[in-house]
Amino acid sequence: MLAWLKLQRGLIALDRGRLDEALALYWLASDALGGWWLIDEHIAEVLHLSGKTQEARKMYEDIVARTGNPEFMDALAAIERELGHADAAKRLTQQARAIYEKWLAAFPEAAAGHALEHFLQDAADAKYALTLAQKNFDTRPYGESAIALAKAWMLNGKADRAVPLIEAQLANGWDTAEAYWVLGEAMAQSGVPQGAQKAQQAKAEALRRNPRSEKMYAYAPLIGAPKSSGPRQ
Repeated sequence: MLAWLKLQRGLIALDRGRLDEALALYWLASDALGGWWLIDEHIAEVLHLSGKTQEARKMYEDIVARTGNPEFMDALAAIERELGHADAAKRLTQQARAIYEKWLAAFPEAAAGHALEHFLQDAADAKYALTLAQKNFDTRPYGESAIALAKAWMLNGKADRAVPLIEAQLANGWDTAEAYWVLGEAMAQSGVPQGAQKAQQAKAEALRRNPRSEKMYAYAPLIGAPKSSGPRQ
């Protein structure tokens, strides 16, 4: 319980862009319960955001070896891609995809939210990502799933559908930096009246809550991600 509470405090600091504070809290959580992969992966995330790429890479390699979790394979693939290791990134992405496809076949509702970020990486998966995102939102109609659905609409070239979706969440109290940043990106792409001005206002709200919003929440499909061999709808 002590480790869990310190981890949650770290997550709050991270949402505010306070990387040093988040990392300190994560290490305190690790002191309370060493070896817990959930803490370790948050440490690796902050290390990566802080520019400590090699340290993050080493941690993610260990976490992947321990858990076999495709989410962390994708995180490691992003680092490999950043370092110019395209082949290693591709292998990891393909491994993650194979696992997600098995999960989706066996537990579609439970796996949808976890798999969605993977399929949002590649423009070739746009239709399938939208199907997953809509199902996930139908099951869990709140902020995080709405943001993922908004990203899927943008990936499909329909940012105008994303704008009211996020606006509704904000109106209902989902007041996060990520929501404002994604709203700003959707407004910039949607062609709504005064879209550029409204996009700037939304992003300013995001930056007020988290000065690192652009780095943490900017969304675009990754170039060169492998095409899906999995189900398309």
